[in-house]
Amino acid sequence: MSPWHQVLTRKLDGQALLQSDLSQENSVEHGIRTLTLGILFFGTPHSGTSYASLATHLLRLGSPLTNISLVRHLHNDSEWLRMQRNQFEPRSEDLKLFYFYETYKTKILHVKGIMVVPISSATSSSCRNYGLGKDHKGLVRFSSSSDPDYLVVLECLKSMIQPLRAKIQENLSRKSTHHSQAVSFSSSLTSSVTATTNPSKPVMGLPFSLPIQRSLGFIGRDAQLKEIHDYLFGHDEQGALSGEQSRLAVLYGLPGAGKTQLIAAYAYAHQKKFDAVLWVDGTDQINTFLSFQEIAYRFLDNLSSREIEQRPSFSRLQSIIAKISSAVSTRSAMDKEMLPKISQAVIDLLQSSTETFTWLLILDNVDSLTDYPLSMFLPQSERGKIVITTRLTAVMRFGHPIEVGQIDKDTAVRILLNNASLRVKTESDLQDAHYLADALGALPLALENAGAWINKAQITLRRFQELLEENLNMLASSDKDQRAILTVLELSLTRLEQEDQTASKLMTLLAFLHKSAFWEGLISDLDGDRLGDHEEVSWLAELSRSRVELVKALGTIFSLSLAKRSGKDHYQACRNGKENGKATYEHGENHGGTVEIHPLVHSWARQRLDPETMKRKLLEAVLFIGKAVEKSGKSAATERDTARGFPRILPHADHVVTLFQALGAKDTSIFPFILHDVSAATALFNIAAHLQDNTRLQPAEQVFRAIIAHSVTPLMTATAQRQLGQILTLFSNYDEAESLLSTSVTSLTTLLGPSNTETLSSKFCLGVVHHRCFRYAEASVLLREVIKFDTHPATNQTGALGREAASILALVCRHLGRDKEGLELVDTMLAQTDASDLNTAHVLTLQYRRALLLRQSGRWDEALSSYLSILSGMRTTLGPWHPLTLRAANALGHLYLLLGRYSDSREMLLLASSGQSKLGFSQETETAQLRTIFNLGVLSREEERYHEAAELLARSLESEVRLHGPEAYSTLRCRLEMAVLKIRSSTPGVDGDELEKGLRELQSVLEVQVRKCPDAEGEQAWTRIMLSEGLVKAERWEQAMDVLAPAVKWANESSFPSDNPVWLRIELVRTKCLLALGREGEMGMGVRELVEMLERVYGEHWLTREARVVMGKSGLGVGA
Repeated sequence: MSPWHQVLTRKLDGQALLQSDLSQENSVEHGIRTLTLGILFFGTPHSGTSYASLATHLLRLGSPLTNISLVRHLHNDSEWLRMQRNQFEPRSEDLKLFYFYETYKTKILHVKGIMVVPISSATSSSCRNYGLGKDHKGLVRFSSSSDPDYLVVLECLKSMIQPLRAKIQENLSRKSTHHSQAVSFSSSLTSSVTATTNPSKPVMGLPFSLPIQRSLGFIGRDAQLKEIHDYLFGHDEQGALSGEQSRLAVLYGLPGAGKTQLIAAYAYAHQKKFDAVLWVDGTDQINTFLSFQEIAYRFLDNLSSREIEQRPSFSRLQSIIAKISSAVSTRSAMDKEMLPKISQAVIDLLQSSTETFTWLLILDNVDSLTDYPLSMFLPQSERGKIVITTRLTAVMRFGHPIEVGQIDKDTAVRILLNNASLRVKTESDLQDAHYLADALGALPLALENAGAWINKAQITLRRFQELLEENLNMLASSDKDQRAILTVLELSLTRLEQEDQTASKLMTLLAFLHKSAFWEGLISDLDGDRLGDHEEVSWLAELSRSRVELVKALGTIFSLSLAKRSGKDHYQACRNGKENGKATYEHGENHGGTVEIHPLVHSWARQRLDPETMKRKLLEAVLFIGKAVEKSGKSAATERDTARGFPRILPHADHVVTLFQALGAKDTSIFPFILHDVSAATALFNIAAHLQDNTRLQPAEQVFRAIIAHSVTPLMTATAQRQLGQILTLFSNYDEAESLLSTSVTSLTTLLGPSNTETLSSKFCLGVVHHRCFRYAEASVLLREVIKFDTHPATNQTGALGREAASILALVCRHLGRDKEGLELVDTMLAQTDASDLNTAHVLTLQYRRALLLRQSGRWDEALSSYLSILSGMRTTLGPWHPLTLRAANALGHLYLLLGRYSDSREMLLLASSGQSKLGFSQETETAQLRTIFNLGVLSREEERYHEAAELLARSLESEVRLHGPEAYSTLRCRLEMAVLKIRSSTPGVDGDELEKGLRELQSVLEVQVRKCPDAEGEQAWTRIMLSEGLVKAERWEQAMDVLAPAVKWANESSFPSDNPVWLRIELVRTKCLLALGREGEMGMGVRELVEMLERVYGEHWLTREARVVMGKSGLGVGA
């Protein structure tokens, strides 16, 4: 290898070092350099590192082949490194250089954590720099193709190759003889970035397991079983689908018709036709996520038990498996932020192109489409089959509908007798069985419950028939079709009360929790002594102390067919840490299994209660779930099983709050009944905070409002005001948020002191509101106070809250024109985050604010890569419709707009707008929605849709003036873009008045900016560009040059690379003016070079077209 490209592949803690001897260069080296498009540096110590001596000692312990002398040159301010830089820089002027640096500390031996190569050494002030969410050892290790850091690097590689394609096309048009070599060269370079090997075809088989108990007494339904099979495996025209789609059947029918048992029977009968049979709880989104999580564990357990040679090869499939593995094996494996990521990884696996991988996915009990994105959970593959069970006819449109109605009478009789453990001895017995089956509507659920009751009571069919008739009239107000089955359920619940009071109380409690996600560990893990402090749940405290009593109570419930133990417990019970000597994943199985209740049983066990009992049982549920949240939160860091139980609480928390709101709307005494009990109010607060942490913002908002309205305790009220203020800030309701947070700060300062964490949290939230409302002085005071009190004086390490405050303060710096100071502040905070925080909401928020600063300072390429990575992370971490995710989509849309990528911009902006509308954001008062409307207006103007642009921008301007005043930052932006619209849509000599109005308005905006924020030169530069473009249109060349001069000075001082978009726009205006004034000698670059730069950065943009016109007028021709 040539001296110019000599590479020393010795590791400094896992990171390869690059040595470049540039002292000489012959023709071979010249050829290599000519064919080099660019270089990516990953954590390279260009200016050395303070840990070079440590590395030397470590390397002496390693391989004798290690070149320790090289490492000795890596100390700070190394003369050898300086010489290398001096030789490299002049030879790299034509190359694209990308510098990547670590943002997390690296743990080495007993050292807690060090920044091996600091940002200052790993970056270059004149090139593109990117921080990766990794420590030094992990800089070039990516978990999968969806790793946010991988996407950043990929975007850099694509930007390196993109200009080459245009150059090749140019060469092709000029020299056709070079056609084959150019195409070959282009293809090889492109394939090096995008090509993947054809995936192998491993059979990803799973041992058969369903969380639905197999009913040994299942009989009948032969016609429906045949119809399911014929559709899923048939080749008829009705079932014919495109090769990429899964066949999907929808089983629909009344509650109790036996839809779940029908598909369970099909799955058990045809299990050998599928490599994997998968079951997903479709009752709501959280339980669906948890089901996919269980599927992920099954796949990983299965892979870990295989020999290495039997595992999938490194292909797309392997990368998906790696993504699942990394998601569930990290510290935050069971955090709420990981559940969507794990679910998507499983869906990606099911959609992989592995031809031999066949699967059946059962999506059970999809009985509500409200806030349930069903299509998101339907993987598409020609080898996949999907069956949905539902009561909703609206779900039928998703696939082939199969009605599950009443069963035939003979089958109904057999189900009844089998569950009653009776034999027909006489003709009279048979008649009684037929009569009773008729009375129960031939619905399997009613027949099973009636049979279980008869068996438990040891009575005759006729006696049960008499009891049924006696009790039917008691339910005269109920639905006629369901009266019989509800009567059977009432008889069963009454018998449960008589037989076992503890089991009856437990059954009623379960009716106030989620119907299909009750985990026995939620009771057995509780602190019974503390639960016993409250009279309402003293029985539950006793139950939590005795595993035997809990099993006994559940057994009594099961014996009456009021609930069933989940079939997946058998799978979990055998995964006890290790199996057959192989590592597996623990599921908390030592604490019992999962209990499921039929939806009709679940609702009736609650509806049968009188109002007073309803309130007391709701109070029990609130205390129980609130205690479970508190217990899991305290033990999550040390007890793995309990930590994994944390997401299991979420469906119950959601359900309890939904009942609290629904019942409270009907009975106004429920709110004071619960909230005047301090223990219950505390539990409800914990539940609401849990929902808020899991992005369930609207239900959390209602609970906090109720707590504030009832003034439970001064401390709880002040804390609830802060939590509600946070939510309202996300919804851009700043006036109410400011009022609540100001009160919270005052109260908490009085109650706890000014430096207490709770007080600081409220101050931070209020500082955010001040920043959003452009009150920078007030924001700075509060934010600096938070940073001060949340920074450890001995270590100078800032806590998470202080880091958040610093990132907001950085945005304040951005608005005041101190972009560099803001970036340094955010980079310092990011360097203090831990590697385990990767992709958490905290780190993503810091990165998002850093990207805003990059965009503001004109570093658009770096901002673009950051936005793409951040948006991907937020979608998986916070969800696609979280307000912060939508803000990121809006910011990305705005940047696409600036870069002239209009279709991409519109896609992002419409996505943000629709999501904000879905959240109920007002288009007149809420800032986030106003920003999106504003950006859509600017986009319409750039697309020359002037009428639409005028309407959107006028709406934005009117709202901004009303909300923030005529000189607020956001108002000035609206005024600027409206003025540009007037200039762009005018024609000199035809409607010159509009042109003059636009110029005057821009001059007015610039004067306000200079007066209010004299240091905000970047913001002023953009206004100066717009104004000078308008003056050029009016052919006022000298005036345009004068206006533009400070912007040119700012750009020069910012040391932008020559292809920076902002610099190019400045240079285009300046070139026009200099050519018109005959001062070509003062031009910074040639016209042709400027056109080529604009083509590379903006593509077919109106700026590029204008530059070509300028080139034509200059006598150089209009060809590229």
